[in-house]
Parts: sequence; structure tokens; C-alpha cells
Amino acid sequence: MTFAEKLELRTPSNSLVLDVNKGQEPQFIYFGPALKSQDIAHLQKANDANWSRSDLYPAYGATHTQSEVCLAMRHADGNLSTQLLISDYKLQTFKDKAPNGAERTGELLTITLTDNIYPTTVHLYYQSYDDVDMIESWTDITNGEKKTVTLTQFYNPLLPIRRGNVWCTHFHGSWASEAQLFEEPLNN
Repeated sequence: MTFAEKLELRTPSNSLVLDVNKGQEPQFIYFGPALKSQDIAHLQKANDANWSRSDLYPAYGATHTQSEVCLAMRHADGNLSTQLLISDYKLQTFKDKAPNGAERTGELLTITLTDNIYPTTVHLYYQSYDDVDMIESWTDITNGEKKTVTLTQFYNPLLPIRRGNVWCTHFHGSWASEAQLFEEPLNN
């Protein structure tokens, strides 16, 4: 049983819990209804032994060659392997204005991933809000090599979705009929 260094981002109704151990790959631990601190303390980190490991931002190479990855690149020397480990993370509160002009607060988590061989840096950002159940995420990738690299695949961090009765709500449309609400089940 492995326990992780857990970090929680919270919205009014939800919790996102991540494993952010420096020198390791970041791991997804939990996303769902808001948890109490004693519940978070008992969450277990998924592992390879029970086939439930959930990497947050797998990169093609050292440990990920068979499954879907968030980052795949060809380094300047032609090598395809990248292994991104946590070198730092920072959780800070912020204040800004909501679209309606009201002041709001939240938290911004920045996870810095670096490769031990190549000067490649990836910043993962997660921003949660105290007034709405929304967590934004985005990624910055920095090439520190002296020559050009080629990104062949680059995604935002993964968010594993539980199995069962899961629905996706989104908006679509075209001119004069924008933002039509559409809901559909997420199947395997």
C-alpha cells in the first residue's frame, strides 16, 4: 500500500486530488464529490500491481510506450524518449474578476515537469474557482535544446473518468443557432 503526497484542488462541490511527489511522475488519485480532509488522508495511490495506475501527463519513452500519451516528441538528436518527472509544484490563491464583473477567488496549481536527459520542461496548470464547479487546465511546453524538436503529440493532462452512468454536456451550433445544449452518455 503506497501513500502519496496528496494535493487537493476544490470547487464548491468537487475535489481533485493529485499525487505530486518530487522526482516522480504526477498521478491522478481522485476526482468527484468534495471530500473531507480525513477522507483525503485515506486515499491510496494507484499502482502498477493492481493495474490502476493513473499517470497525469505520460510522455512517450522510458515508461510509456504501449498506452496513450500526452506528449510525444522527436528530440534534436532523433531520440523519441522523454520521461517527465516533477521538479517543483506551487499552489497559490488568486483573485480576479468573473465575467459578470464580480470579484472571485480560487487556487492555481502549477506543476513543473522536467526530463533528466534533455532540457525539456512542461508546466501543467490547474485553476479552480471558489464560486463555480469548474477546474481549468492548460499546458506549456518549453524546448531548451539548442536545435529544433518536433512535437508529434501534445495534449492537456489526462483526467480519468469513472465507469458507469457518465454524461457529457456540451454546446454546439452554427450561425444564428449557437450554443445549443447537447447531452450524451460517454460510452467505452
